[in-house]
Amino acid sequence: MENKGWFKRGHKTNVGRIVSKQTRLKISAKNKGHVYRGTGWKHGETTKAKCREAKIAEKNPQWKGDEASYGAIHKWLKRNHEDTPCEECGNEKAEWALKHGERHGHYRSKYRRLCRKHHAEYDITGSKRTPEQRARISEGKRLSWQKKKNS
Repeated sequence: MENKGWFKRGHKTNVGRIVSKQTRLKISAKNKGHVYRGTGWKHGETTKAKCREAKIAEKNPQWKGDEASYGAIHKWLKRNHEDTPCEECGNEKAEWALKHGERHGHYRSKYRRLCRKHHAEYDITGSKRTPEQRARISEGKRLSWQKKKNS
């Protein structure tokens, strides 16, 4: 079909233009049998599964590996490893504690499941606390930045 110069695709000048019945029939006949993609192309379940599998963990372009942030690694641990009780006392409310000498990473073997009490005791032996802080914690006293418990 030849463009006579009055039609410009995407321009507002064509909005509201009166089209003859003959032209509408031509357009309709030309579009018969064509699938309009704008109605919502849906992938099948097998295709969706393949797409998911193609971008899991290391295959994902956003994967940072051991360079991921602290929060991202802890979310990964929660998502990929079941919540087990504390390794010391069996308390159900346990958190992930990084083993001494390890760097954060995507390996379950780098972490221990400990309740808050045992996690704090485990971290006392870490290098971040001063000897005075370690003594206060082992005596059961609060550190200056810790809040009082409401009883």
